[in-house]
Amino acid sequence: MTGPETIVAAFASVARPVMLAYLGGDRRTCIASTRMAIETMRALGLEAEAVPVQFVVRCKALNFAYISGFSHKARQRMARQTGKPILTRGDGWNGHLIAAVAGRWLIDSSIDQIHSPDHGLVVEPCALVMPIPEGKVPSLKRLHVEARGETDNGQRLEISYRSIENHTYRDAEAWEFCAGMKWVVAAILDAMTRKVN
Repeated sequence: MTGPETIVAAFASVARPVMLAYLGGDRRTCIASTRMAIETMRALGLEAEAVPVQFVVRCKALNFAYISGFSHKARQRMARQTGKPILTRGDGWNGHLIAAVAGRWLIDSSIDQIHSPDHGLVVEPCALVMPIPEGKVPSLKRLHVEARGETDNGQRLEISYRSIENHTYRDAEAWEFCAGMKWVVAAILDAMTRKVN
């Protein structure tokens, strides 16, 4: 592979389906997915670290929001203020995990967890890559990134990430770099090589 831009682009285009095959199709896998992204980047010589965040995705056209990393009280307040359905994943760690790569990009390897056909939100398996805003490196402790996107069925999305100081994801079994994850990283690296050649 060539430069970091090519590496990150290749990862974003091939990694998520490979991850989901290993994860049994479970999209609510930000911890394991971020760990695999980090290990893939490191295998290619790029610095990478985990960034725990609050995560908000809004789709005004569908009157829908997806959030992660907020207290129960904050979720109730947001639902009252917006009058919109708020979808959260209540099981597991209360937050969302993304990766910072080479001090230049943020990779959300499990952005597709917002997929909610029951609410009209259709998102195919994918990873989202965003530039790290200038002035936010080397400390990612005060990170706040806003992005816009579009679902596969044409719905516009407003996406927000704000760093939090909840590092208990490290205690989760999903963070452990096990033999299965090593296999997935090897499969991602193979798919990336085929993509760029």
